[in-house]
Amino acid sequence: PEQDKHRTFLRIEPESGVPTQVSAKFQLNVLMQNVSDVKLFQNLPKAFVPVMWYENVAETPHEMVFQMKMISGLEDILGASGWACCGLGIASFLLYAIILLASCRMQHETPILTDSIVEDSDNEVFQD
Repeated sequence: PEQDKHRTFLRIEPESGVPTQVSAKFQLNVLMQNVSDVKLFQNLPKAFVPVMWYENVAETPHEMVFQMKMISGLEDILGASGWACCGLGIASFLLYAIILLASCRMQHETPILTDSIVEDSDNEVFQD
């Protein structure tokens, strides 16, 4: 037998454990030998005769190859997404804190014109 044509094998994607190619081959042989009581088999040499050959081959369709690659990289994709969400959360918190501090600072600053323009003597004029 030729190993490339007759071997049984199973290829598995290492990250997900999904079989990508399966090939099962089987041959059934029958022992034929001399049978003295049957005229047809009296002068028959002892030999194995192949009776049946079974072969079943299955492969992952080419359309699913991209999906298989995505599944194998899913841990990295989800990890990066998680870190990106954490980064966005921290950036949002810092932006909120800066805006809040700027708002508080604007409220506590004294205006430029703190003294009254009207003098105290002018207040007496308008009194009854």
